[in-house]
Amino acid sequence: MVASLDNIRETVDLDFFEEISKGTTLVAFIAEWCSPCRMQLPILENLRRDLGNKLKVLKLNVDDNKATATFYRISGVPTLILFKEGKVVKEFQGMQALHFLEAEIQKQI
Repeated sequence: MVASLDNIRETVDLDFFEEISKGTTLVAFIAEWCSPCRMQLPILENLRRDLGNKLKVLKLNVDDNKATATFYRISGVPTLILFKEGKVVKEFQGMQALHFLEAEIQKQI
């Protein structure tokens, strides 16, 4: 499990598809050993706070949840995928700035 200095809820393979099925959800595919992932999490916490009920933000540890990571062909972390009603609408590779994410996500909600 990634060190939890953030309030981003973690999801797992078993619950993943139910978690993303309703509304707009941003999932951070991360790994415990990944420094950029640890730097991305506070940015995602700010994003969650700024967008409130418009966006659900989750994290998924790719080392512990290989089935979901394989299904979405995650080859590097962090990878952020934006889902709307369970469908992929946008994907971001690598660490992303708050203002960029806000602008891109606002286009989808």
